[in-house]
Amino acid sequence: MDAQEKYTDLIQQGEELCDEAMTASQRGDYDQAIEMYNRAEDLFLNVRDQNWLNFLRHEKLRVLQSLDQAKDALELTDLIIEGYQETLNHNGLALTLIHKADLFIATEEPYKAISSLNLAKALINSKKLNDLKGYLHSSFAVAYNAVDDLALAIAALNKALVYYSPESYPNEYSWCLLQVGICYQ
Repeated sequence: MDAQEKYTDLIQQGEELCDEAMTASQRGDYDQAIEMYNRAEDLFLNVRDQNWLNFLRHEKLRVLQSLDQAKDALELTDLIIEGYQETLNHNGLALTLIHKADLFIATEEPYKAISSLNLAKALINSKKLNDLKGYLHSSFAVAYNAVDDLALAIAALNKALVYYSPESYPNEYSWCLLQVGICYQ
């Protein structure tokens, strides 16, 4: 087997493991999902495929969040951020910075969350990643609420509502309205 065939074979094995991990995650078998992602990660590390590593680490992050393993998930975000920087994937990088902020909220570090969101905001604005602005502003609202700055939380929610139309994003739109009401209450 030549080098290209070996590479193709390892990538295919990793893809299959990722598929199995996603299926396990969907049925709630998070331990098996983590095991499959770890095995796939070893394969992708072996062939040095950063794009696949980014993908599986982002999916693994979701599983860790489902398991309420915020500290492990926070450690993983640093690897994901490095990978997205290496591959110049601005959308993935911005999304991971927002996820990291959510994790800082979960670990009761709201000022670190705001810092991470500011990094995401700068990237989103400079690269015109408008599809992430609703999520960004709603995450700012949660962080501002965590530091008891309800005026900034309401302002952030109102900004999020600009990007969450009731037709396209009914759940997000409703959540923002509910949060505005709670802040006023």
